[in-house]
Amino acid sequence: MSAAAPEAAPRTARPLPRAGALLRRLLWWCVLTLTGGVERRGALPPGGCVVVANHTSHADTAALLATLDARHAPLIGAAADYWFASPWRRRICGRLAAGFPVRRTGGGLGDLLERTAELRAGRAVVLFPEGTRGADDGRLGTFHRGALVLA
Repeated sequence: MSAAAPEAAPRTARPLPRAGALLRRLLWWCVLTLTGGVERRGALPPGGCVVVANHTSHADTAALLATLDARHAPLIGAAADYWFASPWRRRICGRLAAGFPVRRTGGGLGDLLERTAELRAGRAVVLFPEGTRGADDGRLGTFHRGALVLA
């Protein structure tokens, strides 16, 4: 007599990583408060959303993480060729900024479309549409269409 194989447990959606998002928000809020402050106006919609931001320095990411709701557990699109090129940068970006790699030289749109499940789960995906930091003179660069397609 053979025993029947147990049925696989139904897959459920993973809970949002709110604890990590809350710790990141607290960390960056403290850092920015000590270095001049940050102000938040408005709120994100209740579900998942795409946040599009300008990018003039690496402090932009810290400011967004300090001000976005932890309930959205924000993810930050980061340049794969820079932030994911070495193990230590990958760890820094992943842990301190909840970064995910986006290729800037082909394939980036696919990297973004892989985040649709996180959007459906209520997360915020933060993107810098120029794909890099802006010019020193304040002029905007060419926007890529990834943020619009993902939204």
